[in-house]
Amino acid sequence: MKPWLSLSLERIEEDSRLDNFKLCIMTTACVFAVVAQFGPVPFPESRPVLGVCCCAYILFSGLLQLIVTFVDQDCILITKPKQGTSNKMLASKGIRVSSTLPRFSEWYTITLEFQGYESKENDPSPKVEQKWSVGQFFDVEGMFDEIGLMQATDEVYDKFEKTKYTQESKKQK
Repeated sequence: MKPWLSLSLERIEEDSRLDNFKLCIMTTACVFAVVAQFGPVPFPESRPVLGVCCCAYILFSGLLQLIVTFVDQDCILITKPKQGTSNKMLASKGIRVSSTLPRFSEWYTITLEFQGYESKENDPSPKVEQKWSVGQFFDVEGMFDEIGLMQATDEVYDKFEKTKYTQESKKQK
């Protein structure tokens, strides 16, 4: 889904810092796994090295899982603030794009909200949410309609840019 969203929302730039951080964490975990597997020390003498490598791998993998579970949640794309827009919030904050497709459901929901939105009243971020049937983007032969999805996500982004939020904070109303 992310490639089509990235193409559809090409007017804005992706913020890949969190993705790069997650890649660094997993690369570090994999380095420990490679050292444990292919270390030059024979087995009986390598027990402390194996223990350290296994513990480090578990630690880094667990850290990555915590980030994915509690920070990413259902987010599939984070963007940088957009320059040259009349929307002041969009010029100062990036967009967090998330999606849900509940189990055994045909209804796909995409949500655009501000990344890092904070208010004094702890209001939720203003957002635009759109729900579609997944059947809308497939033909009778099962072929995926990329262009239709791109147009639909463009319409959702246009609503967001024009501040036609489906849920606003109390402060915005």
